[in-house]
Amino acid sequence: LAHWPLNPGRDGCRTPFPWKADAPNAGFSSVERPWLPVDPAHAALAVDRQLADPISTLQATRALLALRRAHPALRHGSFEPLVAEGDVLVVRRRHADAADGPFTDDLLLAFNLGPTDQALPLPVPGATCTPLFTHTGARAEGPRLVLPAGGALFARLA
Repeated sequence: LAHWPLNPGRDGCRTPFPWKADAPNAGFSSVERPWLPVDPAHAALAVDRQLADPISTLQATRALLALRRAHPALRHGSFEPLVAEGDVLVVRRRHADAADGPFTDDLLLAFNLGPTDQALPLPVPGATCTPLFTHTGARAEGPRLVLPAGGALFARLA
């Protein structure tokens, strides 16, 4: 109400969820004219299209949620920033089954949040990386991390 009467409500910033790209109203509603209009540009983002695309946002989200369920380090582990320079963030998440036991889950998470490709030395000397999730071609090449623009790498450390 702070912007009333210039902006009478939230409808301009909300949008119906697109379920089926080729259905009327993108599958959001079966009525002829829903309260909130469906933007035709959103049909390409419909769930049925994303289910068929192995690199869609929906598929990436499902993969990341599965990783979180499978790795205690992502739920309960320690958080250790290793690199936070410019557009690059690299962190280590570790978890031990017992308070004084060895780490049983040791993960490296690397992100390039910028518009240009980045490469840097692996910030855990002597470790090897086994990729668990990659985005936009991010990878570990021996002792180096290669992070394309917008790239992400989740890897097990050994």
